[in-house]
Amino acid sequence: IGHDDNINNDDDVIGLIAFKADIIDPSSHLSSWNQDDISPCSWKFITCNPATGRVIDLSLIGLNLSGKIGRGLEKVQNLQVLNLAHNNFTGSLNGLSPQLSVLTNLENLNLSRNGLSGGVPPFLTNSRKLKFLDLSKNLLSGPVPDEFFLTCSSLRLLSLSGNNLNGPIPNSVSQCTSLNHLNLSKNRFSGSPDFSKSLWLLSRIRTLDLSHNALTGHVPDGVVSLHYLKELFLQGNHFTGESVPVSFQGLSCLTYLNLGNNVLTGDFPKWIGRLNSLEYLDVSGNGLTGTVPESVGGLGSLTYMSLSGNNISGTIPKSLIYSSKLSVVRLRGNRFNGSIPEGLFELGLNQIDLSRNQLTGSIPPGSSRLFETLESMDLSANGLTGDIPAEMGLLSKLRYLNLSWNNFETRMPLKLGYFENLTVLDLRNGAFHGSLPADICNSGSLEILQLDGNALTGNIPEEIGKCSSLYLLSMSYNDFRGFIPRSMSLLKKLKILKLDSNQLSGEIPQELGGLENLLAVNISYNRLQGRLPDRGIFPSLQESSLEAVLISIGVLVISLLNISARKRLQFVSNALESCSSSSRSTRSLSIGKLVWFDSKIAPGWVANPESLLHKAAEIGKGVFGTVYKASLGEEGRDLAIKNLVVSNMVQHPEDFDREVRVLGKARHPNLVSVKGYYWTPNLQLLVTDYAPNGSLQSKLHEWSTSSQPLSWPKRIVAKLDKKVMSNRFQSALGYVAPELACQSLRVNEKCDVYGFGVLILETVTGRRPIEYGDDNVLILEEQVKMMLEEGNVLECVDESMGEYPEEEVLPVVKLALVCTSQIPSSRPSMAEVIQILQVIQTPIPHRMDAY
Repeated sequence: IGHDDNINNDDDVIGLIAFKADIIDPSSHLSSWNQDDISPCSWKFITCNPATGRVIDLSLIGLNLSGKIGRGLEKVQNLQVLNLAHNNFTGSLNGLSPQLSVLTNLENLNLSRNGLSGGVPPFLTNSRKLKFLDLSKNLLSGPVPDEFFLTCSSLRLLSLSGNNLNGPIPNSVSQCTSLNHLNLSKNRFSGSPDFSKSLWLLSRIRTLDLSHNALTGHVPDGVVSLHYLKELFLQGNHFTGESVPVSFQGLSCLTYLNLGNNVLTGDFPKWIGRLNSLEYLDVSGNGLTGTVPESVGGLGSLTYMSLSGNNISGTIPKSLIYSSKLSVVRLRGNRFNGSIPEGLFELGLNQIDLSRNQLTGSIPPGSSRLFETLESMDLSANGLTGDIPAEMGLLSKLRYLNLSWNNFETRMPLKLGYFENLTVLDLRNGAFHGSLPADICNSGSLEILQLDGNALTGNIPEEIGKCSSLYLLSMSYNDFRGFIPRSMSLLKKLKILKLDSNQLSGEIPQELGGLENLLAVNISYNRLQGRLPDRGIFPSLQESSLEAVLISIGVLVISLLNISARKRLQFVSNALESCSSSSRSTRSLSIGKLVWFDSKIAPGWVANPESLLHKAAEIGKGVFGTVYKASLGEEGRDLAIKNLVVSNMVQHPEDFDREVRVLGKARHPNLVSVKGYYWTPNLQLLVTDYAPNGSLQSKLHEWSTSSQPLSWPKRIVAKLDKKVMSNRFQSALGYVAPELACQSLRVNEKCDVYGFGVLILETVTGRRPIEYGDDNVLILEEQVKMMLEEGNVLECVDESMGEYPEEEVLPVVKLALVCTSQIPSSRPSMAEVIQILQVIQTPIPHRMDAY
């Protein structure tokens, strides 16, 4: 190495040591970096050019490093690869830009999965050699400037996924003429892109991912010019339009097409069979109608097909048998009718979900190929009849089986013990009769057994004790007789036991008190007698002279929160309950006058409250109405007045008075104090203290680049803080439960819980409960539920809060969906919701593994 090269090596050493100085390295991964060395080429994570001795590759992937990416890198002039992915680096990307702009040899820059914030710099790098740029999964925000794409002609891969970028997708992206892979997913890009002037000009694109943004407009035509396009991800936006443009049929190389969770309407595309290379098709969660053409059977490479959550009718095409590579078929929640094609059960399917349709007839016998592959089958909520094929016992890999809510009118399958790996068995309300087979737990793998709402009779067999893996045993609303077997005391993992509404008699076995993991018991409405066990959960229950104890449904929810969506548990029976109100108050009310809870406030402070509602005093809008600021008389005390949009939901002044007075008693540092109200049939005002620091609404939806978004710990605290709030006002006047669509119904706690569930979803996702597009309305609860059913619910979590514990977020989302159940009786109480939130924050031992 010559003298000049020694100088250059000194630059590399000096630069890297300066770079290291700003890094926090808890595991001492960079201990080999020594400032006294002549060359850095022997240091860990460094690669040098053997000819020149210059550093060309710096890769510090997943080393738990933190701190700032500071000075020094600009000296490593020959650097071609800079990979700092999967660490905890913070700071502004704009601040890093000057250093990167001088690295003119840079070809690969990967800063993904860190905590970098701020906007995207107009010119991140001046390198004309840059081929790979990955900034995904950071905290970047704001719009992407047009200039960002003006120097991207050499780029092959660009990912900005998983940030909080907003605004339109700049048309200048068309300058990236060499781009093969573009990922802009999981941001907040909005507007209706002009695809013909931007994305459709990327003639070399192979993977295009725009999913999970807020893009609007029609699914664009013109995609046929992308001759090399293999994967197109458009799911989770607000795209509208009559089905899918016919031009899509020209994408001869397309292998992956995902248009799920948009607002597409019109008929299912008849030309779908022309996408000869298609392997993955997902159009779930739209409003597609019509029928599925037989030509779908021509997709010989198809492995995954999801049409769930549309309004598709007709029969399931028999031609699907020719899609011989199919592994996953999801048709849930449509209007398919007719029988299940026998050929469908001759494929090597891994998952099949035909639930919530109008299918009739019997279940076809499976083939030897299906016996070797099927792991999950959901045929629930149809009109299926007849016997269960004996061959089903040969499904050796089956883990999840749901035949509930059908009309089989047959005996329980006698060969259930053959299922070697069955984890979940749901036969509720299937019109099964006869006795419970003694071999039901021969496999020993069953974790959840639900038999409620059938006509099962006879004794519960002693062999039930072999079900050693059971977490949930639910046999309510049958005709079981005889004693509760003592062998149930062997079910040491059992968390939930429901035997209510049967004909069981005798005493409750004292041995059941030894079930230490038991969280919920319901053995009411039987003929049981004697005393309760004196151990375990039982001493906390109240005895009754006629029947044993009913634990409220909310407690049952606690131990179900960790069960994955694919188990499709319905937490309670589907019996509707009315949303009744308490008795009418006899208080003499002042209609059309301001009512104050604080006696110190002069009742004549303002003669005409409507005069306060002028545009100059407006300080914000929300789903409950518009908020105005007003000063209180001579004292100059600021108050907030909310003009409530209630759509005639609360028609009686007594109801309004009662709910507001309950809310007025709430006291908490994070809650504004309610001071009074004004009620007429046409105008309802709520008067509270003025909060100068903003609300949860503003923190979630109106934060700017100069303020940090709420982190997960702050959001979960916000939810727990709400436990002191009555919540009734919120649900009654904004996040309205479905049963309140009938104006004669009044608000009770079940309605409150619905509103609180919506609040949880809003807090977790960072999205408003209802979002209005150009031609459509998107309801948050419905979107999250669909994503949960499709197994990708974590994709709806607000990316702006950065890292979060999945083991907390996932059960919180599930809790919210339980709270927003369409059936009031399925919702827990507010007290139970708070208990569940506390359990989630301090997890119980041995939490159930997700399936």
